[in-house]
Amino acid sequence: MVQELPMSDSVERRKLNMCLRYVLCFVGITTMALGVALTTKANLGTTPISALPYVASAFTSMSIGVWTGLFNVLLVVAQVLVMGKRFPKLQYLQIPVSCLFGLFIDVWMSCLPEFATHSVAMQIAVLCAGTVTLAFGVFLEVSAGVVVMAGEGAVKVMTIVSRREFGPLKVVFDVTLVLTAVLLSLYMFEELKGIGIGTIVSAACVGLLVKMFHSARRRVAG
Repeated sequence: MVQELPMSDSVERRKLNMCLRYVLCFVGITTMALGVALTTKANLGTTPISALPYVASAFTSMSIGVWTGLFNVLLVVAQVLVMGKRFPKLQYLQIPVSCLFGLFIDVWMSCLPEFATHSVAMQIAVLCAGTVTLAFGVFLEVSAGVVVMAGEGAVKVMTIVSRREFGPLKVVFDVTLVLTAVLLSLYMFEELKGIGIGTIVSAACVGLLVKMFHSARRRVAG
């Protein structure tokens, strides 16, 4: 009995740790959705991962959140088709995570006001807030270590297939999404919708901010 207690305590600690990681992942997803909504509401250009869903929502009856969820689920399906049996079972959680991400984007979009009706200074401030919020959400989601977002998962599969580094492929992936959104927008509206300086700021700064958050955590942890 004396030997069983530590083992039982260890199991309970592992269960608690796993629960906390899932909670952290949930908070990260919610925070990321808020960051996307803030960036979009600034009306200076949405994030690269939301550029295509934003354009699609502009000429259909479905919202940006619904399109984001659908697009991310398609990315998961693509991963499964490429990886086959090698696709980790845990990463099937990307599907409900994608749906939650899209849902929370719509929730935040409905809760936030239209900042574009205010001054340009307000729009820039909201864009900066959205960029920092998105980066912090990514930091929380990555720190949880439970499941990757569908976009990052797709790039990881690309690294396995091409045997290239994650960083350059992530840039190629984001640029491809934005260019596709640009072409679709020009085709449907003969003007750019959802693409602007905010898209560039998000693409350039989110990754750097995530690295800064990780560095700050390591310094605090000693």
